[in-house]
Amino acid sequence: MDEGQPDEPAGADPRKRRLVHRVTGALIVVLVLGTGAAAVIRNASGASTRDPSTFGVPRAQAGCQPVITDPIFDAGVRVGPGTSSPDVTHVDYATTPPSSGKTFAMPVFPNLPFYANSDVPQVEQLVLNLQHGYTILWYDPTLSSDEQAQLDALANRIRVDDPKFIAAPWDVTRGRFAGGAMIAMSHWGTDAGYRQFCAKVSGQAIEAFVTAHPASQSPDPGGA
Repeated sequence: MDEGQPDEPAGADPRKRRLVHRVTGALIVVLVLGTGAAAVIRNASGASTRDPSTFGVPRAQAGCQPVITDPIFDAGVRVGPGTSSPDVTHVDYATTPPSSGKTFAMPVFPNLPFYANSDVPQVEQLVLNLQHGYTILWYDPTLSSDEQAQLDALANRIRVDDPKFIAAPWDVTRGRFAGGAMIAMSHWGTDAGYRQFCAKVSGQAIEAFVTAHPASQSPDPGGA
């Protein structure tokens, strides 16, 4: 017998020893897996609670223009499929991008926090989302892949606290953003529309706009 190993009691059952070893080994595996799962949960929680202001560049470096206040246009006017104007499938909006206007009968719902160039919803649907209290962040489709990735992560983070936020590519055939901006935010308020243009992705600037124009301040905040 090896030195340092206790003598086994006389008559010890080797089957019991094997059973004890197996149970002990299983417990160790469970503890290890549990620790790993906890680490994953902590990591996921950390990502979902990251301060939105840490995404992109600081507000002072984003080249944001002052917020524009627009009059409300064509409130409650529905066009397109399922309406009395089914053949109207394209609306020429009074502003670029729109902060109010004619809409399709159905919003984009269920919707994603972020849309890429390959799956962009129709503008006329998104304007109905605006009427329902959403902030829409429209981005130029030529925005760099790095900034689109930042915007994707930021949009998902904002959705943790605010379900009415969508980032989507802008259809540049409808007009370019003012001042060569790459990003435009719009919100349809109860008495006015609001827009702001920025040159770069800035979590600070985007969070400030969303906070200043909550979903509750819209014509139909109870809409999907």
